[in-house]
Amino acid sequence: KLGSLILILVIVVFLAPVLAREIFGLDLKDLQIFSSTTVDISENFQVAISEIEMIEELALAEYHGVVFLRESIPVKFLGFSIYDIELWKHIPGVVRASIDLSGYDLNEHVYFEEGIVYLMLPEPSIDTCELIFNEIAEGISLSPLPLESATDIGLVEDAMYESARVQLIEKALAAGILDIAEEQAVCDIDALIKTVCGDEISVEVEFTTEGSDDG
Repeated sequence: KLGSLILILVIVVFLAPVLAREIFGLDLKDLQIFSSTTVDISENFQVAISEIEMIEELALAEYHGVVFLRESIPVKFLGFSIYDIELWKHIPGVVRASIDLSGYDLNEHVYFEEGIVYLMLPEPSIDTCELIFNEIAEGISLSPLPLESATDIGLVEDAMYESARVQLIEKALAAGILDIAEEQAVCDIDALIKTVCGDEISVEVEFTTEGSDDG
């Protein structure tokens, strides 16, 4: 019985390829029952870095705030100051922080080792401070005013808007906008790299003053 079984196995081994080719047109040498795909992490790493290099700016954090300003303005008539009026403004605005990657050589600040991507980015900085003019509330203690005072009021208003920008930026910094921007940058870069390279990759990001704008 053992000899018959061995004979049957030999016939199957030698005849199966012939029968498959002649009857079904199959070449068993090309038939892969089990296959595996090997992901080239180093190649994907380069793809991820290329995608980061295409980003000119990482917009990361916003601060929404309001400042209240009051100024005294002398009212003039025939060139003489006759009394003072009070001008006040309730000025809302948005401060934004970002990382400027334009001109930053990422390849000099990144490397991949033992499943970990080490990346150094410029520190985030204040990008813009935008006043929301259509939401400004304002008032004046006396109206109408002599025409001679219109220029003075315009100059005072311009100074108030500039002061509002300065104060809004100070408020944003005090609220930790740059720390929030760093945290968001780490999350964004981590997500981008893992999307391309896989979740098994670890990402470590540090920040440098090189290439950053102190605002």
